[in-house]
Amino acid sequence: STEVTGYLAGSWDPRSQHLTITQAFPLRCKASKDFDSCTLKIKQNLVQKGLILVGWYHSHPHTAPHPSIADIKRQLKYQKQMLMTKKDSRDYSPCVGLICSPFYRNTDETTRLNTLFQMFWVMPIFTMGNRNIGRPMQISYQIARDAFLTQDLLVEMVSYRVLAAHFAIHQKFIKFNDTFHGESTSYWNKLQESLKTKLPRDLVETQSQAVQNDIQQQALMHFWSFLKNLLLIST
Repeated sequence: STEVTGYLAGSWDPRSQHLTITQAFPLRCKASKDFDSCTLKIKQNLVQKGLILVGWYHSHPHTAPHPSIADIKRQLKYQKQMLMTKKDSRDYSPCVGLICSPFYRNTDETTRLNTLFQMFWVMPIFTMGNRNIGRPMQISYQIARDAFLTQDLLVEMVSYRVLAAHFAIHQKFIKFNDTFHGESTSYWNKLQESLKTKLPRDLVETQSQAVQNDIQQQALMHFWSFLKNLLLIST
């Protein structure tokens, strides 16, 4: 596994001070020379969808989702850039950082198979000589499930085939049939357990099959089948 990064988009209500994140845009650059063209495509996509840039995300594949010194500096840099793009400070919208730890071995038995996330911002601290450093501040948030898989997300999932194929040739690509960190489960099962708590409401797996109608069951089966195929998992 290798670190991935991207941007977070959504909306900001200055009156209620409420930030909503509705979509993530992964950076799909194969080389540093492609960075400008990748970010330009994302900016154009944001405009088309009527969204604004509200933050960025990256992964700590095998470590806890705590911001490193480099993460803190990068977050503070983004916050400054967001502020400088606004002619009027009243138009300022916040910039948050999100860290995802998909393969960190969580010791908490109740959540040990769940992927851990942490959202943060940086409070600037001014010291002697105007040297600007920052203090990371954890942000509390709530997750609101969609009622169903939106058309935008379905299109995005299909486009992930190209992204998955790109990473599949990487020497650190996870073999999802392998056992997860010596546990009695595979990486694939670990991924499933983590995603179950985040799926749209129409894909929620119920304890009673009688409660879940045939259409829901088929939709859920197709979803897992799609992911398996995406991750090159043999059945």
